Amino acid sequence: MNPPLVHWGKQKGSPCQQDDNLHSSKRMRNSDPELPEQLSYLEVFECPRLRVMECKAPNLHSLCIFACGSRHVPLSFGETSLLKKLRMGFPTALCLDSAELAAIFRNLESLILYVCGKKVITPMVSSKFLHLKRLDIIVSARTRLLSYDYLSLVSFLDASPSLHTFVLDVLENHPEDDSVFKDSHLRQMSQQRHDNLRNVKIFGFRSAKSLVELTCHFLQNTSIKRLTLDIPGICSTCSTSKTGRCDPMDPDTLVEAPKALLAIRTYIEGKVPSLLSN
Repeated sequence: MNPPLVHWGKQKGSPCQQDDNLHSSKRMRNSDPELPEQLSYLEVFECPRLRVMECKAPNLHSLCIFACGSRHVPLSFGETSLLKKLRMGFPTALCLDSAELAAIFRNLESLILYVCGKKVITPMVSSKFLHLKRLDIIVSARTRLLSYDYLSLVSFLDASPSLHTFVLDVLENHPEDDSVFKDSHLRQMSQQRHDNLRNVKIFGFRSAKSLVELTCHFLQNTSIKRLTLDIPGICSTCSTSKTGRCDPMDPDTLVEAPKALLAIRTYIEGKVPSLLSN
């Protein structure tokens, strides 16, 4: 059986979006030791047998690792890695050693984590993403039995003193007993300030207690200028097709939408600073 493929350059139709100015498409076996000196983008995907990843390309600026199994894959990119953008889509991306990522990719400015799977745990980050300006986390759990602790994502904020934009995309349905209306006692994390954070977006906002807690943390411990809470179903629009019919909505979404809106009005709206609400 041939080894998995490693792609570099511009690849259309892959899970990783790339810039328009990348090199033309090429491919190589992952056992090939010769990488071009001018290599600036590397994409690794659909490699479930991947055990270790080592790259010595000195000018690599963008890396995408997607669907490469659920195990921890050791990464080696040299102590002086110039990598600026990282997209990681392991099924258990947040189970990886984030302190290790911070130590390896010291110049990282943009980090996107795709998380899907039955077990998703956010580690405490001891090292610092000193230059990280944008963090995107996409959570898509494949079981309704999972109760994801979104408040634990504060550990990433603590590790990113330069963070300007935080985007969370929630694609999962949370368990009924995880609702803030089941337990209204809101936890609070450490009072560490994140004064460089300016823009927070949460897509797929729900009434999950930890999601409400995370939003309150943003309002109480940052100097954000813009907060976007997008509720599934609230901002949906009808189809403009000839039939004139609206796109069908998931029944769970229809039930959850008013709960999410009520959670915002009950626990969040009163904490919004006047300068932010104008």
